[in-house]
Amino acid sequence: MMVGAAPFGVIFGTLAIGSGIPAWATLALSAVVFAGSSQFVAVSLIGGGAALPVIWLTTLVVNLRHALYSATLLPYARHLPARWRWPLAFWLTDETFAVVENQLRHHTGERDGAHYWLGSSLAMYLNWQLWTVAGILVGQSVPGLATLGLDFAMVATFAAIVAPQLRDRPVLLAALVAGTVALLARDLPYKLGLMLAAAAGVAAGVVAETRLAKGSEDGPLP
Repeated sequence: MMVGAAPFGVIFGTLAIGSGIPAWATLALSAVVFAGSSQFVAVSLIGGGAALPVIWLTTLVVNLRHALYSATLLPYARHLPARWRWPLAFWLTDETFAVVENQLRHHTGERDGAHYWLGSSLAMYLNWQLWTVAGILVGQSVPGLATLGLDFAMVATFAAIVAPQLRDRPVLLAALVAGTVALLARDLPYKLGLMLAAAAGVAAGVVAETRLAKGSEDGPLP
């Protein structure tokens, strides 16, 4: 995950400086916001001269998917004191969620899980800061860096994490439905297609699990 995030950090640092954002503000975005997608959107809006309320609302919508992550991880965090929950909530990203959710669900008890979660969060956070600095320092010296397709590294990384979980019919159906809806709704503004795809995938998975449970009680499904 850290390797996959590296190109994004470099590209972000490069684009932010190219948009006229000072180096200190670029570093502050990565340190205080720490949300790759919304940082890219913010840089685009800032470069276009958008008003602050527009930037705030747009980045809020882009990050709504984190509500799904939080709901999924709540059973593993409910017992933690606030001094744990607040920083873990701040450091929750797509990559950390993918790794931590799988670990907590399959391998780790609640007590050890909190430390695993913290370790993953700190590793991704420091990694993102490092590559943001790299983008600021050397990114501009590489012509067309943002068009070299380096973002494929993150796609491949997530595919490798998701693929092993597609063994049960409800999970496979949820993935197929979510992928189809995401493709069809990819042109919706503010990344709304992502939220729509997530909702459709969850609904499909719940329906499939319900039918399987009923089938196990009443016999084979028709």
